[in-house]
Amino acid sequence: MAAENSANKPAIAEYFADTALMPELKRLMGLGIFTGITTNPSIIAREAAGSDPNAYLLEIASAFPDVPVSSQILKGELPDLIKAAIETAAISPNVVVKIPSYTDLLGTRGTEDGKALELIAALKGQEIKKNVTALMSAEQAVCYMKAGERVGEPIQYVSLFFNRMKDAQADPRREIENTRDFIERHGLTTEIIVGSIRAKEDIREAQMSGAHIITIPPKVFWEKVLAHPQSKRFIDDAQRDYEDAFKAGPTNS
Repeated sequence: MAAENSANKPAIAEYFADTALMPELKRLMGLGIFTGITTNPSIIAREAAGSDPNAYLLEIASAFPDVPVSSQILKGELPDLIKAAIETAAISPNVVVKIPSYTDLLGTRGTEDGKALELIAALKGQEIKKNVTALMSAEQAVCYMKAGERVGEPIQYVSLFFNRMKDAQADPRREIENTRDFIERHGLTTEIIVGSIRAKEDIREAQMSGAHIITIPPKVFWEKVLAHPQSKRFIDDAQRDYEDAFKAGPTNS
């Protein structure tokens, strides 16, 4: 979890790997800067098709036992959601249950609106780590954090979706800032995960806005964050110049 360093400076936002593809996870986690894993049903459907999803999740959680692995439950009636959350959490101690902020936009006439709040209350005493996901505003995040505090079991994570907020003409930076302000003002332990990352600028803006954690798809990390054509050009030019001058192979001198 994010923490302040010895100089009492704000901690650098952590990076989580937003994938369930095992070869990618092994490579990313081996870099030493990724400290968690997030998945969702779309990722599992794409990357683990043909496998038993719970067995696949167990494989991931067992391969990386020291980091949190978020796994999202699907839609259903409240008793089914309770059962799904308990079964998902039981897969491995490091599994975090992702609870969608269910809604059908029908308010009191609907069956989905408020269901995640009911689920949080119903899971009291189960000691389940929770990540409330698909959040598009600080107000949504506040409701779920309040629900956790109300039952005496703080929500571990709230996940705000950076570019999906942009797609809806909202300002993701402001929503992250407001959520972080609420957490700090009330001394909560909940951490903000920012997902829906599409560009390197999203990562910087999310971190500067107060994200504790940024979950990054592998393609974005490799192609838009770590790599740069000018970096490659300089390194290749320097290598060629040295080899041309000294007719030598690679050297540390």
